[in-house]
This record gives sequence, C-alpha cells and structure tokens, in this order.
Amino acid sequence: MVVCYVDSSVLVSALTPTESRHKESVKTIEDIKKSGGMLITSTYAFMEVVNVVCRRIISGQWNLIEPLNILTAIVGRLGHKALCETLTSMLLPLLEQFGVTLIDDQDFYVLKNLNGANIAKIFKEAVKLTWINCRTKDLLHVAIASLMSKKYGVKCILTADEEDFSKVKNTLKENLNIEVEIIHHKHYAE
Repeated sequence: MVVCYVDSSVLVSALTPTESRHKESVKTIEDIKKSGGMLITSTYAFMEVVNVVCRRIISGQWNLIEPLNILTAIVGRLGHKALCETLTSMLLPLLEQFGVTLIDDQDFYVLKNLNGANIAKIFKEAVKLTWINCRTKDLLHVAIASLMSKKYGVKCILTADEEDFSKVKNTLKENLNIEVEIIHHKHYAE
C-alpha cells in the first residue's frame, strides 16, 4: 500500500470547482484510494487550506463544492469570523469524506537542540533540509513528509504545485526516497 502525503494545493483544488486542477485533483485522490493507497495530510496543510479558502471566499474570488458553497452564502451574512469558523468545522469532515486522514504527531513538536537553541523537531528537520532549495512553505511540507515517511511510511508527496515541486522532484526521490506526484492541469473539450 502506498502512503501519500497530500499538500494543501491538492486539497484546495479538490474543494474548489473553479480551480484549474479541480477535476484532476479529485480524480487522482479517487484513483489512489481505489488502488488501496492511503492519503494523509498534516495540520500545517489543513491550516493552509482553511486560510486560503477563507481569504478567497471573503474576497468573493471562489465558489466551493456543494454543500460548502450554499453554506458560505448563508453563514457569510453573519460576518467573516462566523464564516471562517463554520468553514473550519466543515472542512475536516469533508477531507475525511475525500479519504484524506489528518495526522498530527506530538513527537514532531518535541524540542530538539540545534546549535544550542531548542526548536521543535519539525523545524529542525526543515533546517536540515534547506539544501533542497525550495520556498519555506514547500520546505515545511517536505519536512513533514520526511518525518512521516519514517513513522507512517509516506512514500510520495501529492501536489498541484508544479512550479516549485518540479524543481526538487528528483532530489527528493534520490535523497529522501520520496516520490513527488504532480497534478497537472488538463484542458477538456467543452
């Protein structure tokens, strides 16, 4: 069974029918589940999803999949805070419906020594991996996937972030034994 870490770009795409990679994200998630694979994500990715979705809904830039779209129209009348709190409570069960399990591990936050400073293990892992040469938000996903590979058997990162992950795809495979599966936008005939 393949265990894939799902980053926030795929989750946002799956939740947003107007996003260019929506169909491909949903299909890839379904294909991995059908093949017996396991999809996991982190609280960091979940926080990114909540933040992006709330910001875009507040600004009127996006519509979400149903029933979230109807819900945001109703609850949005109560204000931004109520809207984001409601979305947060609805997103986790929806991710579980997609077959994505949220995993957070207290061990990732244990303080570790790094040159005399105590920092959370997850950030120590990220510092160790800075040689990969990617943006901080992507580096945190890589660090989480690296820690999860050791404890939960993660063998791939599923992302829609082609621009950044295509540059480090081979590096992650060769050095961390983690495959990167990038969801590409496909043009459909109307």
